[in-house]
This record gives sequence, C-alpha cells and structure tokens, in this order.
Amino acid sequence: MRIAKIALLALFVASTLIVSTGTASASAPCTTIGRFQDDNPNGSSPDVDFVYEGNWTHEYDTRDGTIDFTESYTLPYGHPFWPETISFTLYCAKEFQIFYAKADNRGMMEVYVNGVYKTTIDQYSPSVVWQASTRVRLSPGTNNIVLKRIGSKNPSSDAYYVGFDAVRVLSSWGS
Repeated sequence: MRIAKIALLALFVASTLIVSTGTASASAPCTTIGRFQDDNPNGSSPDVDFVYEGNWTHEYDTRDGTIDFTESYTLPYGHPFWPETISFTLYCAKEFQIFYAKADNRGMMEVYVNGVYKTTIDQYSPSVVWQASTRVRLSPGTNNIVLKRIGSKNPSSDAYYVGFDAVRVLSSWGS
C-alpha cells in the first residue's frame, strides 16, 4: 500500500510540476532586497538559483533594454506535455517583481507560489516594452516560485513566446 502511494505521488508530481512548500530555516539567509536577480554569468552574483525546464533560449545582447543585457525565452510552440518552467526560491521575501519583455509575439505564463496558482501574466503588447513587470505578494518564510508557460496567448499575439528577464525582492519579512 505504501509503495502504491509513493508511486501515485511521484506520478502526480511529475505530471503537474508541483513545488513543495517550505518553511523558513534559521540558517537560510534572506534574499537581498532591491537587487535584480537574473542568471547573467557576466553580472553580479545572484542570491537566487534559477532552474529552467523545457526548451529555453538564453540570450546576451547589449543592444536591447533588458536587465544586465540578458533575457531567457521559450520557442514559440512547445510540446503541450513538456511545459517550459523556471523555478526558484525566495527567503523572507514579502513581495517581489517579475521582469519580462512584452511584444506582439508573446504568450502567457502562470505564476505559482508553493504549488498554489497566483496569477497569469499576458506578455502581449502591440509594441516592444522592455522591463515590464508584475508584483507578487508572498507569505512569511521560504517561498518556492514556478513560472510556467501555459501555451495560451492573447488573440492579438502572433505567437506563444514567453520571456523572463529578472526578479527583484521589494520587501522582506525580516531576517
């Protein structure tokens, strides 16, 4: 019976990409307030480790308006059973911002915190908007975040690309 429950749980987790809920650890440092966190290897060392799953392109381009000249984005069409996601953990954060570019070929992504749906971000805009952002409020403690491309788009969008530029913690519950 126990093996069946474990197998069922593993199947459920694999099929829905659930991120476990954590609690604050006395040894975990709080994520720095106000610092842009991205995965630019040429930029400052981030407090956040980003885990990309699926088909992401990571681009370094000094000509655009991105933070630290980097952006990660999905291909326009992904396999529906292989959702593109970015996972990361924030410690002690009360509120954070997700930064991304909006454009006429962008789709939508969902934001999950500790496995609970928070919001859908429509990245469509008829013209390019660099450093567009969405704010998300968090509970005290450790928060596991998942950004997920959902394969939906605004009817006016030309494609389903989803982009990610950076996150920034706006306020903290304290250390």
